[in-house]
Formats: sequence, C-alpha cells, structure tokens
Amino acid sequence: MIIDDYEIWRIALGNRNQAALQSWLEEGHKINHFEAITPELIDLPEFDDLSFYYKSTHKRGWKKRKRNVKFTPTEKAIWCSHFKLWKQCYQQNKNYVIIEDDTFLLSPFPKKWNVKRLKYFTKSNRPEPHDGRFHYTPAAGYILTPLGAKTLIDRAIHYLIRVNVDGTIWFLRDENQYDWALTLCTQLNHDNYSVEHR
Repeated sequence: MIIDDYEIWRIALGNRNQAALQSWLEEGHKINHFEAITPELIDLPEFDDLSFYYKSTHKRGWKKRKRNVKFTPTEKAIWCSHFKLWKQCYQQNKNYVIIEDDTFLLSPFPKKWNVKRLKYFTKSNRPEPHDGRFHYTPAAGYILTPLGAKTLIDRAIHYLIRVNVDGTIWFLRDENQYDWALTLCTQLNHDNYSVEHR
C-alpha cells in the first residue's frame, strides 16, 4: 500500500536530545511530542493488558538462551510508551512515523512509502558487522499503519511479553526486510548521555 500522509511522533522526556530533534526540524518536518512513560507510571490501569514474562535473551539460536532475566523498569516503560502510541495510531486511524529521542536524521525522509504494517529505518550506533549488513534498532524509528498498530497491539495483549519492544517490531515488520531497508537515521552515541527513563 502506498501512503503519502503520516504524522511524526517523537518519544522523549521533555526536550532532551535537541541535536537529534533539530536534524528533523531542519528538513522541515513537523514533529509531535509524546512524553515518554517513566517507570513510575507503568502500573497505570491503561497498561494492565501488558504481561511481562522473563526476557528471551538468546543470540543466534535458542541454544544460547539465558533464562530468568527480568525486564527492568526502564524496559517496561519504553514498552509502555510505544504501546500507548500504537493505540493512538489505531484509534485515530492515521499513519504514524514513530521515533525515539536519540534518532538522528541522516538523509531526506521519503514522502511516499510502500508499507502494509510497518517498516523500520534506523541504524544502530554499534560497529558495523563484517557481513556488510547494518545493525538496525527497530524501535528507534519506524513507519506504522493502523493495520500494523492493531497487529502490534494484539500481539502485546494476547501473548506474554518475552522480548524488548525492538524484538516485537522486528518480528511483525513487513516481509522482505532487506529488500527495502534504508538507512535514513542513526542513533546518537549512547556514551554521551544516559538512556534511562527517569
């Protein structure tokens, strides 16, 4: 489905990471602010549908899975922030671009997208792998349709949550990820500030 209308929503605590925000404003984008959920707010009734289990922390297969790792309050808060925006996207029946506060725009952002559910576009600040493929951080920047929002919501409320929000976005992305993947953004270096929701 080709879409050319979307709202950009930035999850942030107040006005932090102004350099990242400015990269979008300089390109003429209107950025809507969404105040990030903090750990103190994760027990609100609106998040009662979310059931956090132990995290699946496996890498490259289930055999290396570590068991009994709990979600931190910060990880839960990040989950709640995205979940609330998914619900808003679905209820308003609008296409959303969702970015986190450290998402820095590298190149002109497309006005048109061919997207069914969701596609992500933000490169991690981790070193590039030897195989030439970038590491992506799905939750740092993605475009979401109401159908995609409904799919994410249903997944979140009908299954135990076992992965960080990045993993859920990755799992439910449109198919053929590497056929369309663009590196439009990167995350600011986390060494320069705390990533904790306070």
